[in-house]
Amino acid sequence: MEYEWKPDKHRLQQILQLLKESQSPDTTIQRTVQQKLEQLNKYSDFNNYLIFVLTKLKSEDDECLNNIGDSSLLIRATIGIVITTLASNGELQNWPDLLPKLCSLYAEDDNTHEGAFGTLQKICEDSAEILGSYDLDHPLNIMIPKFL
Repeated sequence: MEYEWKPDKHRLQQILQLLKESQSPDTTIQRTVQQKLEQLNKYSDFNNYLIFVLTKLKSEDDECLNNIGDSSLLIRATIGIVITTLASNGELQNWPDLLPKLCSLYAEDDNTHEGAFGTLQKICEDSAEILGSYDLDHPLNIMIPKFL
């Protein structure tokens, strides 16, 4: 029997609020969000919450990926950090459509292009080993031609 992880509603609401705050153009709020994300990343189940938000909550998933092209560089960067945090903690296997989706956003408007490319760059820097592995069917073979 497989164990299915379920989020604590209170903690989930806190993380959702933090993600909403990440959309603020205020640099002070952005710094606070970044600090909170770094603190939360120390908890073993934080990735589970992010995965839950990005894969199970359709509206939050859409919101996150749609906002990767936000006009605010800070918002794009924060969304990129959230996605990269998941990827760098070995969660690429649990989100198989992430890299193809980011690559498909590459051809959109300038902000979306920059947000998707910046996120892919961070993932490549933080997850280089897994990107060349058999576990993910060598995603670099797909990504590199798109970058050229």
